[in-house]
Amino acid sequence: MKRLYFMDYLNVLATFAVVCLHCTTAVFLNTGDLAWVLDVIVQSVCCAAVPLFFLVSGANLIGYRERYSTKTFFVRRMRRVLSVLISASLLIYLLSCFDFAPAVGMVQRSFSIKEFFELLFTNQINDIFWFLYCIIGLYLMTPIISRIAVNRDTLRYAIVLSFVMSTAFPLVARLLQNDNIMSVIRIDYVYDETGALFYYLSGYYIVRYIHIRKKMAYVMPAILAPMVMIILTLICNAPYTVQLGNYRPFDNFFIGTSSALCVVYSLSLFVLFSSWEEKLKNCPLSSCIVLLSSCSFGIYALHIPIINALDVYIPHRIMWDIVMRPFVVYFASLIIVMIYRLARKLLLEWRASS
Repeated sequence: MKRLYFMDYLNVLATFAVVCLHCTTAVFLNTGDLAWVLDVIVQSVCCAAVPLFFLVSGANLIGYRERYSTKTFFVRRMRRVLSVLISASLLIYLLSCFDFAPAVGMVQRSFSIKEFFELLFTNQINDIFWFLYCIIGLYLMTPIISRIAVNRDTLRYAIVLSFVMSTAFPLVARLLQNDNIMSVIRIDYVYDETGALFYYLSGYYIVRYIHIRKKMAYVMPAILAPMVMIILTLICNAPYTVQLGNYRPFDNFFIGTSSALCVVYSLSLFVLFSSWEEKLKNCPLSSCIVLLSSCSFGIYALHIPIINALDVYIPHRIMWDIVMRPFVVYFASLIIVMIYRLARKLLLEWRASS
């Protein structure tokens, strides 16, 4: 399978969107002020971040048998994700063992190998690592999925089934205001509140089986879906904000990754970028985008501690939180990843020459 440059662009876009999401988590405080409204807008516009990761992963990996063996697939993919997960977890854990940990927004811990592995295997070092654990699960399923994917009709059925379980059933339950609706026939190993399996399968299906003709037809859904998400999320939460003295926990149903609107938004973006493949391939920035894309896992793994540290020392302001902080966090994470890569390269060269 030849390199598809639009996936590198989507990787970079999704990584930056994740940073934006985590820079606007004050939205969950439901304050009801201007900053909160702007946070709702950012959360709605950036909610496609994780779905795009899953779409790109599925498009890249489900057809792996055409390129290499299952053993090679596991060695390559597991080595990459596990190296990021373990090294980032160890770094964050070690930093939390120093006295300055509380000062930079980290939980104070006492070093213990047993505790480290307990936290690692229960995702308690950095809760956003759920994505890395989820990706590992999808990798483990990929040899089975790859057999299903060779049959277009079977793959289409799997996509519809995962959509029904993860998106349609929760929507029906929401509309009927009964969480138990459909639960008796829900298939738990297909149902996933993130919609991971649906997106993973859909990414491969779009790249493999769909020939995009009317490209501009996908522009309108990509614009309208986040606008509707913004409106519905504001309607659901505006009456229950701190300012009105009627606080309720933030309702993120319509901007959740498995919501129907997010599905439309994410798929539209994916199809749009795939239709621009030739333009993106020949873009002068492509080599830079490929480099940034290769750093996506590292940036994802490191950006939360940087956000927490900045929160301790820089007061919250709309211009800082929404406009400046995402760029500072993204590039600070990128610099750390690049320094790590350079140090690793120099170490390997030194070992080879000694």
